[in-house]
Amino acid sequence: MKYQKEKVTMDLVHEIFPLLDEHEKELNVSGAPLDPLYSRYVKADRLKALAMYTVRDEGELVGYAIYWLQRHPHYDLKVAYQDILFIRKDCRKGRVGIKLIKLSEKLLKKDHKCDMVLQHTKHHKSLSSLFEYLGYVEMEKVYSKKL
Repeated sequence: MKYQKEKVTMDLVHEIFPLLDEHEKELNVSGAPLDPLYSRYVKADRLKALAMYTVRDEGELVGYAIYWLQRHPHYDLKVAYQDILFIRKDCRKGRVGIKLIKLSEKLLKKDHKCDMVLQHTKHHKSLSSLFEYLGYVEMEKVYSKKL
């Protein structure tokens, strides 16, 4: 497996489509279709407001972690907010997820001078124990309601 930071381009977006389909089927409980504004991601990456880290198996994209980067509105901190984290089911073995998250943390600090990472997890497919193992602490719960 190869872990790396990648620039968000439309070519990379097209590589993500098959994974997004699997991601939506497994994790989306909102009922709203997963339909990212891809051009916004490409632009944010160019502006250094977004960072994307990937896992590739023999060149094939099998996982990704994407973070929005910004100053915290309440504290003097630069924060990486996890947007999306996914690894293809057949590649979830060994320490693939841990390695992807640790690479993300290392490069968010080094390249983007982030002070904090905020990760989130789905209630029905919780990654809480993984995040706690990596030193994260639960800060709040988020609720949603479709209007």
